Amino acid sequence: SDPCNISTCYKSGTTKPPMAVTPTRLPVQSSSTPTSHPQTTYAKDHVHGSTTIKSGANATATTASGASVNGTERPTVVKSSAGVIGNSTTPKPTMTEGHVALKQKLNTIAVKCKDELHAPQEIMALVSNTVVPQNEQQRCYLECVYKNLNLIKNNKFSVEDGKAMARIRFANQPEEHKKAVTIIETCEKEAIIDPKTTEKCAAGRVIRNCFVKNGEKINFFPKA
Repeated sequence: SDPCNISTCYKSGTTKPPMAVTPTRLPVQSSSTPTSHPQTTYAKDHVHGSTTIKSGANATATTASGASVNGTERPTVVKSSAGVIGNSTTPKPTMTEGHVALKQKLNTIAVKCKDELHAPQEIMALVSNTVVPQNEQQRCYLECVYKNLNLIKNNKFSVEDGKAMARIRFANQPEEHKKAVTIIETCEKEAIIDPKTTEKCAAGRVIRNCFVKNGEKINFFPKA
């Protein structure tokens, strides 16, 4: 059916008519139909240059490691089973029975001191953070917690009770235990409450300041 042959086309100067090009359509996975066998749809013809591919909630496909397929690298994020960002290579130490009991005791004390001072719920965050008290209520709350933990006796920082608590808190973390003991021994010298002070609940401020100054990274007390 070729309209020209070698002799006629070269003699007359005519050329072969261009052959029809069939547009190429690429199969793409459809995520919009929840069936056991994913349906295959087709993107628009490449000839028209208006193809858009969607996949799930994100139009940019990514690899399992977190790097983008189109060349843009993304950092790998490790999540725990609860969806919390964490470190898969450094699991948390298993809590001992003593640590669990101490945690429960601290929770009870945290609520007790809040109720005694008629303080807002938010004040209990002081138990597990490293914030220095900013007012009288916060100083008195910390002093109440420390007294109930026997860390304050006769208006002085009790080093022996502090060490006893450290042994329980860091029973299976020897390196952290050493750091905690160092902080406690340092605060024995630095956390001195002036007996002549007129500041109400000064012990709460003095002891907290010492802990924060010397061991902010230690997390000495279990979180409530």
